[in-house]
Amino acid sequence: MTTSNNINEANSLMLQQFALHYLLSAADEAPLLVEGASVEPRRVSNRTNVPAASVSMTYIIEHPELGFGFRFRAVWFDGALLPPSATHVVIEREWDNTDSRTPASTSEAINDWLQAVTP
Repeated sequence: MTTSNNINEANSLMLQQFALHYLLSAADEAPLLVEGASVEPRRVSNRTNVPAASVSMTYIIEHPELGFGFRFRAVWFDGALLPPSATHVVIEREWDNTDSRTPASTSEAINDWLQAVTP
């Protein structure tokens, strides 16, 4: 059985690939649809110790059919994710829209979706 920590680590790695594949245009704040999920990008202010020339974004992803949502942040610099990606691409919040999942099973649902959409 996979532990919750392993799922969260896997989600973090897949989210980096997801961001590179679908969200490479860092300054683009246009909503998009990815495999049934809405993605709403928002530019936010940079955190401390992030280069001034970087672009910090939050993305709210909601999948109505699968009943989950999550918010993550990513920091872009010079057309790529700012390294280290594990620090600058982070899921900030997850939620269950079905009122029937535990936090761990919500993470698993997100993991299943990320596996399906990540190249």
